[in-house]
This record gives sequence, structure tokens and C-alpha cells, in this order.
Amino acid sequence: MYFLSECVTCVVVSFTLSALLFTFSAMFLLVKDGLGSRTGMFSRNGKLAEARAVAVARHPGRDDR
Repeated sequence: MYFLSECVTCVVVSFTLSALLFTFSAMFLLVKDGLGSRTGMFSRNGKLAEARAVAVARHPGRDDR
């Protein structure tokens, strides 16, 4: 009887931990999507949007003022 009780306890603990892990991962994805839509930090494919540097060349003989 003790062996059966230990097996049932192990199964219950395993299901509980897997449910908690699933809940935390779903909450993480919801928070990430919320931050991405609010700040625009994440692109649509889920990767961080890369900032691209743009070099501006100035012509020495041209005055733009």
C-alpha cells in the first residue's frame, strides 16, 4: 500500500509541476507580447528589432544652409 501511495504522490507532483511550468511560460509570452506591442521593441517574428546605423556623407563644397 505504501508503494501505491508513493506512486500516486509522484504522479500528482509531476502533473502539478508541469501545470505550473506551462502557466509561467504562457504568462511570460503574454508579458513579452504586451511589452512588444507597447514599446515596439520586438518585431513580428519575435526577434529583437535591429537598429541600423545610417552614415550621412557631407559634401565639402556644398552648403545646405
